[in-house]
Amino acid sequence: MDDLLKIAVPVVVGVLSGVLTSLLAPWVTWGIEKKRSLIAARREFLKECRELIHSAPPREQFRNSSVYARLLPLLSLGAKELIEDETTTIYTGGRVAEVDSYARWLFDEIARIEREWGLL
Repeated sequence: MDDLLKIAVPVVVGVLSGVLTSLLAPWVTWGIEKKRSLIAARREFLKECRELIHSAPPREQFRNSSVYARLLPLLSLGAKELIEDETTTIYTGGRVAEVDSYARWLFDEIARIEREWGLL
């Protein structure tokens, strides 16, 4: 009986560890790939945002873009007001800025979002 236990216990432990490893390894790999895909998607989204903002379309055109629709939930209240309210006046250096100078504030918002997402 003792000889049987000496053989059976290591066999059972080996089989169980093999089964656990074969189930656990793909799950861990999937989790890592999922995180990589999320980071890549977020970086690509922020790149699209920067490219659109860099082209500095008028506020109305920017508001109608699909990029803005995706960006809107992430923006601060002040940035939303700046984009949504046509009557909002932007001041720079004590002077009224050009209507489309909202881009500077949006670049700051993109940088804030990037920090919050841990992409820096």
